[in-house]
Amino acid sequence: KKVIVDLVILDLVLPVFNGFNITAYLRAHRIYKDIPIIAMTARNYQHDRDKALKLGCNCFINKPYSVNNLLEIVRQLLLRPKSKSAYESFS
Repeated sequence: KKVIVDLVILDLVLPVFNGFNITAYLRAHRIYKDIPIIAMTARNYQHDRDKALKLGCNCFINKPYSVNNLLEIVRQLLLRPKSKSAYESFS
């Protein structure tokens, strides 16, 4: 059974199957490819940001983060037209 969600908030540093792998998996499957993904990490490295966005994350947030900022990003992602590029919205 497949479960469809409206949005994914994903920590990039996870044991075994990390957030980069999960993002690649989601983007490779037609049923999940358009679900917005917000990547989070406590690691503030430009190469992590670049890799997450290249793999298809719509946004990259460093921890600690502002809850209000996160909620605004979630709102914008859920309201954006499906065809709008992630880079247009959150570069």
